[in-house]
Amino acid sequence: MRARPVAEAQPRVGADVEQLVPTAAKRSTAALVGDLRSAASQFRPFDDRVVAFVADLARNLRRDPDCRRNPAIAALAFWIRPANLERLRQTYAAKTETDGVVLAPRGVVFHMPPTNVDTLFVYSWLMAALAGNANVVRISPSAADGDTALVLSIIGKSLAEHPEVAATMSFVSYGHDEAITEALSDADVRVIWGGDETVRTIRRIPMNPLGIELTFADRFSMAALDAATVAALDDDALDELARQFFNDAYWFDQLGCSSPRIVFWRGTEEIAEASQQRFVKALQRRVTAEGYDAPVGAVMAKLSKSAAMAVDGTVNTVAWSNPNVTIVDQRDNAAVDRNTPGAGMFSFRRVDALGDIAPHIERRDQTLSYFGFSGDELQGLITELNGSGIDRVVPVGDALRFDHIWDGWDLLDVFGRRVTMRHTDQNGSELP
Repeated sequence: MRARPVAEAQPRVGADVEQLVPTAAKRSTAALVGDLRSAASQFRPFDDRVVAFVADLARNLRRDPDCRRNPAIAALAFWIRPANLERLRQTYAAKTETDGVVLAPRGVVFHMPPTNVDTLFVYSWLMAALAGNANVVRISPSAADGDTALVLSIIGKSLAEHPEVAATMSFVSYGHDEAITEALSDADVRVIWGGDETVRTIRRIPMNPLGIELTFADRFSMAALDAATVAALDDDALDELARQFFNDAYWFDQLGCSSPRIVFWRGTEEIAEASQQRFVKALQRRVTAEGYDAPVGAVMAKLSKSAAMAVDGTVNTVAWSNPNVTIVDQRDNAAVDRNTPGAGMFSFRRVDALGDIAPHIERRDQTLSYFGFSGDELQGLITELNGSGIDRVVPVGDALRFDHIWDGWDLLDVFGRRVTMRHTDQNGSELP
């Protein structure tokens, strides 16, 4: 076996990095990765100490009044509740039932989360931690306040109660410093969340030759509603649908990769038009009830975008009833416009059948949230797409609900290594 060349033995050492959690300190990047790698070997997948820490984190998030008032953080606390941790543990245990396969941690995972979804870094980090890995998480200086700072403070409080676990965690903050990123990329897994250009830029930075890389680049999501089913809803049921849709679309100003930007309506022109009008009124009521106000810059971007689409002749109408709900009725022959500013801007399109949306799907399309379709119809669409797009099909209201399978990756698998073992006697016969 060839030894690793001396020239590659150590990554380029960057400047010291600012650690935020578990304790505020200046850390040498090379020493940080080395310390984490040493500490990582102490934990097996779903170690009781890590599970206890996560359960305490969930409890501390639920107890904090500011966290309770934030729906995204409340959803995070619910997702890491003990019952769901047990579900994940059982899912992981089932993966070890294959004879001759032992699942083990990969070592150190370096996470580079996005800045537009404040809580996303927690999901990625905790999935890797539960799989037995040590973790270093970069928090962008532009994101190290607001909700992110609130969550980090609760994480720090929780880690203080679990010093053994704290030794395997480091949340750091630094600007665009390639030397630091390269040093931290000596980890065993590098996870990149961000736009396409961000992914391309970071991919040019060398990483551990034995490491693996997960990328979560620009994605686009949509919804499909059956017009006749919506039309049949009473007022209370329609308000509930609007509430669920609001949760999917308006958290994170519609900038989450799973938030719907376009809505396909299956039905005749007459029923679709009536259902759309009724649904939009219910959505407007929900937006008002939730107290949502689109950022001024986003309102101006929506106005500019909708005007440009009208000038291009790709839309029939633009409904601007208030600054928070903008509906663009796209023409049937127009290409799907995926470059929209969010903050409550939706393109509506009518189709005769669910399968009619297939020609509009691209590989970047991630989530299809639905209402009023049968399992057979949804399965038929997935089969027809055959991997050409759409990684998740979920009911309206579940678009932002994280799970261990994301963008087609089973994170419980990816954050672990499969060690194979063949047990034989002296004659080569298989032994149990």
